[in-house]
Amino acid sequence: MRSEEAVEVSRCVYDSYGYSYANENIYYPDRVAAMNNSGELCSAVAVTPSGEMGGHFALIFYADLPPEIGIAVTKKKFRGQGIARKLGEYLDGQARSMHIKGLQVKEVTVHPYTQKFCQKLGYKDCGFLLAHSPKTLSFKGIADELSQRNTDVLGFKYLNKPKTITIFPPEKHRMIIEVIYMSLDAPVIIKESDSMPPKVAKSIIDVSVNSIRSLAEIRMPCYGADIKDVLKHEMHRLRAEEIRVTEMYLNLTDPFTPFVVSIAEDLGFFFTGILPGTKGGDSIVMQNMNGVQIDYDAITVVSDTAKALLEYIKQKDPHTV
Repeated sequence: MRSEEAVEVSRCVYDSYGYSYANENIYYPDRVAAMNNSGELCSAVAVTPSGEMGGHFALIFYADLPPEIGIAVTKKKFRGQGIARKLGEYLDGQARSMHIKGLQVKEVTVHPYTQKFCQKLGYKDCGFLLAHSPKTLSFKGIADELSQRNTDVLGFKYLNKPKTITIFPPEKHRMIIEVIYMSLDAPVIIKESDSMPPKVAKSIIDVSVNSIRSLAEIRMPCYGADIKDVLKHEMHRLRAEEIRVTEMYLNLTDPFTPFVVSIAEDLGFFFTGILPGTKGGDSIVMQNMNGVQIDYDAITVVSDTAKALLEYIKQKDPHTV
């Protein structure tokens, strides 16, 4: 994408979503251009010979999570011509040239089309981000009104054959994690661990908040003996700010993670999947809901892995009636 084309990207998004798209930056051409110039975004666009933009797809880069392929939009008048697929394949090549290990994707569950599209691009389902975006999100001509906050299927694709790694999953979630890695065709060595963080260590916790989405994200690069108090304090703060959904990523290659998972579950978190390629190692994904009830029957899933995982999550969700 050239900087001067950023305004057409915003128009493309409006054509498909109105003003409901969850990433508000995409409606501001100056931000779209700046994010591309800084490397936070790598936009690919489809343009007609006369200069009209027909579609957009992008690589989105994060400090601690694997790059994401997303913001896929095709103007209604150009749909059905394979534009999104061609842009996705192009971005695959761009990512490989950057020596990126793999890409994540968030697949909406209000309809099956995004999930089927991502399957064709080679993505495998590995988790869920329940109630990830507000119910104000809409898809013109597909789902104009949502009955609840939108849930995403979390997908991942290795760009090169993954190396074998050692992971320390919580024993209670070991079987489902094993199934996910088999689906990803990623070799792992699974070990048990009941280790506790050393008493002298101090926990480091990073929390980011998106007030518009009422969404928080937690990462913990270092566990200490104070982990329970630190996590409890942060959750109290987020609830006071009326944040509805909290997502947490914990390093599966850290032998202390099973202990931290048990603490998190005591505080209302529950398992929702894994995400390979995060900073420092693959992660277990956990979520905490504040006044949000998930209607699992309203979630559309396509793959057998996603169906089995969603049923497992439903059983573990402490809020399930």
